[in-house]
Parts: sequence; C-alpha cells; structure tokens
Amino acid sequence: MGTILINLLLVQGAAFIFGGSQYMEGVISASAAQVNSYLLALAVIAILLPAAFHFTLNSGISDEAQTSAILKMSHGVAVILLVTFVFYIMFRFKTHRFLFDMEPIEESDEGPEEGVSNLPIYISVILLVVTIGLLVVTLEWLIESIDDLTVNGQISKEWIGLILIPVLSGNTIERIESIVQATRAKIYLAIESTVGSSIEIALLIIPLVICVAWGTGKPLSFLFDPYECIILFLSVLMLNYLMNN
Repeated sequence: MGTILINLLLVQGAAFIFGGSQYMEGVISASAAQVNSYLLALAVIAILLPAAFHFTLNSGISDEAQTSAILKMSHGVAVILLVTFVFYIMFRFKTHRFLFDMEPIEESDEGPEEGVSNLPIYISVILLVVTIGLLVVTLEWLIESIDDLTVNGQISKEWIGLILIPVLSGNTIERIESIVQATRAKIYLAIESTVGSSIEIALLIIPLVICVAWGTGKPLSFLFDPYECIILFLSVLMLNYLMNN
C-alpha cells in the first residue's frame, strides 16, 4: 500500500509539477489513461472490500468467527485479482496493444539511439541479478532492525512500512526516470510507469502475498488500517479525476 501511495502522490505529483513547469501541455493516450485509471480504481476497491466488510460484521459474533470470515473473503478477493491480472496482461500486450502505443517505432540505420544500452544480454542479466540480490539483503537488514529503530518510540513501525521501505525499494530509479521523462514532454511515460506499477502491485503483488500466506497457513488478510484505506481511496479517486479531465 505504501508503494502505491508513493507512486500516485509523490512520483506522479512531482512529474506533473516538473513537467508542467517546462511545458504548457502534455500529450497522453486517452484510451490507455482511462483503462489504467479505471482498472486501478477497481483493484483498490476490491482490496478495501474486506476492510469494509469487517465494519459491517455483527458485534455479537466472536472474534474467531470474524477473523475466519475476513480471511475467507480476502482469499476470494486475492484469487479474483490474480485472474484479473492475467486478463489485463493479455489485454495490454496482445489483444489491445495498439491502445497503449503512443509513439510509432521508426527504424534507422544511423546507429543505436541515444539511451539504448549496448551491453550484452548476459551482462545485463548478471547486473540485474546482483542488484536484486544486494537490494534484498539490504532490505532484509532494514526489516530486522525495525525493532531497534522503534524502541525509543520516535519512529513508528507504520511509518517505516508505509513510507521508508517503499521509498527505498527497487523502483526508486524508475521513479526518478519517470520525473525526468515528464520534464521532456513525455508525461505519458511517467503516467504509464507510475500507474502501471501501482496496477501490478494491486493486482499481482498484494494478492500473491495473501495467497502465499494462505498456502503456508498464515492468517494474513486485506484488513488494512482505516486511515490508510481512506488515503488510498482518495488518491485513486484524485488520479481518476486528473486522468479523465
């Protein structure tokens, strides 16, 4: 959830600010924007359904019965979101790929374009694996140190999980690149990056984590903090308004 909020509020907001300071207008694909914004809204609503269901449960029901009901609903929602992600991939990259193509690909014999890497594929794969490995180890150390960081009460675990870890995650370079592209009048690339990443998290990462916990017998559900749910819903609502006006 923290990563989605960082993408929509911090990165997308910075892209609009820096891009708008350079250019009066930015060109985006209306069809792609509507598809992405509506799909993200539906995914977020589905994620928040178990939390809404929790507040409608009868107070006379035992805690064990409430937990069981919320877990069952969370598992069902997770499966539906994973299936939706599969159909989204087919829609995005196969059946309706033309909706997301903003610039035609032009062939040129003048050599490689600026910014295109000339590294061999095996070197790129090795660098990717090493970078991911270092990132995983670093985040693991950070997570193991959370208790020590929060022992004095000056830093809360919620702040670390919602803000610090998402900011330090592997998407940092991608976020910076999104802002840079916005300053080059390519706001559609910034939107595609931030919204696409948020869709991936909402439709794949979060439900996959729920399913993994389900398979290992861990009682993990979509029962998020109410304040975080409200902020997430308002963020997606604001994004839909900006993308369709």
